[in-house]
Amino acid sequence: MTRVTFVAQSSRDDSNIAASSERLVNCYAEAAPGGARTRLTIRSVPGETTLADLATGLLRAAEKVSDTIYAIAAGNLFSVTEDGTVTNLGSVGEALETSITAIGDDAAIAANGTYYVYDGTLAAVAGGLLTDCGSVTAIDQYVVITERGGQRFEWLTQGDPQTRNALYFQDADARNDNLLRGIADGGYLVLFGEESIELWYNTGQAAELAFARLAGGVIDLGLKSYNLVVKHPGGIFFVGDDGMAYNMTGGQLGPVATPAVLTSIAGNEATACFYYEIRGHKFLCIRFSDRPAWCYDLTTQLWHERASGDRTWETVAVAHNWGKFYAFNEGGPVYEMTGYTDVEQALSRIQIGRTIYNDGDQFSVSELEYLARVGTTDLGRDAMVTLNVSRNGGKTFGADIDRSMGDLGDTEQRMVWRALGTYRQFTAKFTVTDAADITSYSDCNVSLS
Repeated sequence: MTRVTFVAQSSRDDSNIAASSERLVNCYAEAAPGGARTRLTIRSVPGETTLADLATGLLRAAEKVSDTIYAIAAGNLFSVTEDGTVTNLGSVGEALETSITAIGDDAAIAANGTYYVYDGTLAAVAGGLLTDCGSVTAIDQYVVITERGGQRFEWLTQGDPQTRNALYFQDADARNDNLLRGIADGGYLVLFGEESIELWYNTGQAAELAFARLAGGVIDLGLKSYNLVVKHPGGIFFVGDDGMAYNMTGGQLGPVATPAVLTSIAGNEATACFYYEIRGHKFLCIRFSDRPAWCYDLTTQLWHERASGDRTWETVAVAHNWGKFYAFNEGGPVYEMTGYTDVEQALSRIQIGRTIYNDGDQFSVSELEYLARVGTTDLGRDAMVTLNVSRNGGKTFGADIDRSMGDLGDTEQRMVWRALGTYRQFTAKFTVTDAADITSYSDCNVSLS
């Protein structure tokens, strides 16, 4: 038998299916110690376990503030506590342009054009320059509000999210486009426009002199849409108006999208970006309304896909608190990102390998071996892996061929399929559907004749 590299990341490009058939859905590659990539392990993404339900729709934003997560859905502000208690705190109005930021123990909110503060009581805060507020962020104890449909931004009194002054503003007018979002990243206030990005900083002076644009701090690249950006511990991840996915660190741009990701951004509806971590991996995600999400692993610089079942990932926002990540789904459910279940069913993990061609000559697959470790917890049942085979480079697949992975108390398991037939193109698809920690390898053994 010959050991062949099976799959390392999702790279199937719907506009160029001959380029690669590889896909990892609900699983990702992990490098061996020392960074070697000669053999990768394939790990499961975290499942989703129910924490709470907002019992509403159109979730717009979710953010940690102190010991609470605040979420805005269907035009209302909700609080969610660690034990899953949900409280409706009042109406803020429904709009796509909705954001929340923490300022001390208070939540500052831009929703439906209005600036609000929740400090135990929800109240709109007037008195500033802007009458149509698009987004909020916080930097150096300043709350910064951007103008919806305009170029201006204002900031509040330092350390006081409830005192606005119409003189505390600037124009982000280096280019003739409107602002979409403001996000603080380290020492920079990053202002995303429709066609440009401006970098501002805190001058250390007071009142109307508090912010100035960085010399040369203008980038001729815009934000594709309001929700296609997320702050993470290492910088800002966003989709530009050019259709490229970028990771910005210290004001410097790094494009990270592959051709397959670019095809999805161009041809599908990208709706949100978010971030989460597991086992030391830091994932930057682009969620779509009509296909599985694309997730970029900052640790390995490899992409995988994330889905609910075999559909789009139903999560529309992610928040972190109490040492855990929580997924907020449209319609109201809130899930802790843990375990190996997709809410009420086992998480389906799909691995589609590289296509074997053999220079166009016919060949027979006499044996195919798949290796996995099924963990150490004896749950008293067999885990199953399903093989499907494609003759056309992964475009369509044949019938299920199941194999037992053995009792879940066993460790490394060897699953073998024999006499699989004659091909000119051979693509293997493995599916594992079991609510357990099952780790496989990025290679498999194949005998051709």
